[in-house]
Amino acid sequence: MKSIYKLYSESFLRRLLRLVEIFTSIATVSPYPLSMVQRVANPIQLETLLNLLILSSPRIKIVVLKIIQNLIKIAIPFEVFEETIKFITKDTKSQAYEILNKVIPSV
Repeated sequence: MKSIYKLYSESFLRRLLRLVEIFTSIATVSPYPLSMVQRVANPIQLETLLNLLILSSPRIKIVVLKIIQNLIKIAIPFEVFEETIKFITKDTKSQAYEILNKVIPSV
């Protein structure tokens, strides 16, 4: 994932994600939102968004969070998120895997 993030300039990546954010925002008021976002709201794409949330700059993270918020508003099935977690936990060397399995939250 790190190589994908470095493949694009930050400004291009932010603009691309902003388009996705606008698209998901429009879908929240659509009569058939799930049919609109099925290309964006699949486990592989969500894995990419979560990896960007870990690896990218704060500006990118804000846009990614807005996209995820819109997907939650649309009420995509929870199974999609479960499948995403299965994809993330396959690579035991990834940062996402370490965060999910090795980090102990402190209160």
